[in-house]
Amino acid sequence: MAKRKERIGFIFEFKWLDSIEKRSDEERLKIYEAIVYYGCRGELRKIPKAAEMAFDIIKSTLDARKVDYDQKCEKNQKVAKEYQEKMKDLRANVNERSQSLRVGTDKTRLDKTRLNKENINIKERKDTNVSSCVCKAEKKKSYVNPLEVEEIDPIDEHFIKFRAWQKEKTPNILKLQYTNLITENEFWTLVLKIDPSRVDIDAAIEKIKNMVFQIENRKDLRKRYTNLYLTTLNWLKRNGEIKDEKISVEDLQK
Repeated sequence: MAKRKERIGFIFEFKWLDSIEKRSDEERLKIYEAIVYYGCRGELRKIPKAAEMAFDIIKSTLDARKVDYDQKCEKNQKVAKEYQEKMKDLRANVNERSQSLRVGTDKTRLDKTRLNKENINIKERKDTNVSSCVCKAEKKKSYVNPLEVEEIDPIDEHFIKFRAWQKEKTPNILKLQYTNLITENEFWTLVLKIDPSRVDIDAAIEKIKNMVFQIENRKDLRKRYTNLYLTTLNWLKRNGEIKDEKISVEDLQK
């Protein structure tokens, strides 16, 4: 938790001067000195009895302001603590999901390797007619929808809605070269790069959707790139949407 910030001064009100300036030089000096020491250090100084009533009113005002400041500091510390705990839980959830996704990705790669070997064996068969039919069947089986492989049962509501939108609005990306879609961890990395202070997460997500939709409608981009996260990130940088380039996918796993 951040250390509490100490006060660096206090406010001297104009109306106090009205009740002090008509007094003698000696009384004014004593009252000013009493205000400064009490406002800065909380120390009470001796003042003439004739000025005690005026100082008591000033003292009550300084006390009330100190109480308000202490309450504000306590509230800010509480908010900061809740935010840190929330971010800690978010990082833990994202890290857990990332580990699960890595296991799923490795399994997918093994399946693709196995299918490639089977296709090679089929091509080497002597019966070309049978080989051709089997190859076509294997090609149909080898297509795996990335949405069904990479992210199984995502935990974050924003990411669930993003994947549902992607499945409906970007069919070309799913069918062609983009087998490496944006993972949940990469999704939140893009959000925090666009909006590091998390002031308007929905607006950041809309910017990501807009960029992915532009890629969906560019045939040349779909053929040149295969990593949707990196392509989206580079286009967001080009358009000046990235506010914090230091945030990375690894930061969410700490």
